[in-house]
Amino acid sequence: MLPRPRSSLQAMVHFLGRHVILTASITVVDDSGCQLVHQGFRTLPKGALAHARSLMISIIIRVVVPLVVILSVSEISRRSPRLGALLLTLPLVSILAFGASWFRDHDLRSLSQMARETLVLVPLGLPFFVPLAIAERLGLGFWGAMGAGLVLASVCIGLWLLFSPRVS
Repeated sequence: MLPRPRSSLQAMVHFLGRHVILTASITVVDDSGCQLVHQGFRTLPKGALAHARSLMISIIIRVVVPLVVILSVSEISRRSPRLGALLLTLPLVSILAFGASWFRDHDLRSLSQMARETLVLVPLGLPFFVPLAIAERLGLGFWGAMGAGLVLASVCIGLWLLFSPRVS
């Protein structure tokens, strides 16, 4: 059985003068001692304390959900790389981002624009995976392949941003 990562979640409400500051922080330490820390905060007028609870829950969800997705994919891909890849191909982040944006703004026009931009940018980011997929054949280590993938994807996206008209 594989050891489980250690994690901690802290959520606090601070009263500072006439304002309430909500903070949420999550820390995960994996087997090698690497730490992943994600934090979020909001500042509110003190009279908005009733609204503070829902914001605290929102911050915690925004911190915990991505962390759960990352840890799940990491753990599942250890046992089954194909299943890990399947989870990575699901647009979980997009679904969560669109849902959060909708609940925050209720602006369908902005969401439609973001969806059109995403349709163009997702294929342009795919060159990131090429060096990782053929790293062994090229004699690259993990960080070399990761760096090469970042450079390829950045060049593709950068050229598109530089030379293409805005999608509308």
